[in-house]
Amino acid sequence: MRERQRVLIIILKAIFTPAVDHLIAAMYNEEQDIRRGSIDVLGEIGDCDAIEDIIIALKDNDPGIRWRAAKALGKLGSKRAVEPLIAVLVDENKMVRLQAVKSLGYIGDTFAVESLIAVIKYDDPGIKSYAKESLKKINSKNLNRLTKIE
Repeated sequence: MRERQRVLIIILKAIFTPAVDHLIAAMYNEEQDIRRGSIDVLGEIGDCDAIEDIIIALKDNDPGIRWRAAKALGKLGSKRAVEPLIAVLVDENKMVRLQAVKSLGYIGDTFAVESLIAVIKYDDPGIKSYAKESLKKINSKNLNRLTKIE
């Protein structure tokens, strides 16, 4: 059974790797809808090869791109995205900040705790509630790690 799983993974990587390269290239297309769609799909595929390009998209002029990038980074779940997402917590767009808060909760890295506490103190009431939820997720994930050690 394990051999079949290994072969299946190799086949799927062979199929998706060229697609990921094309999707990363599409992130730099002039058409806004193509850029947005490529980020959405990269987040769904979950290939961390795109993480650096998605992090760059957090600085795009279009808030829809920044929002999608924050969402995709949360889906990827890589700790590499934590600091860039923290930087987005002061974005001028409320929906971008909200998605960054949610994504930090999905990733679950304790490095984000202080920044999420600051959001609770100073941000919009709607975002505060999501920051509290993200803190609960981070604590829950880290409590689960501790109980596995014991």
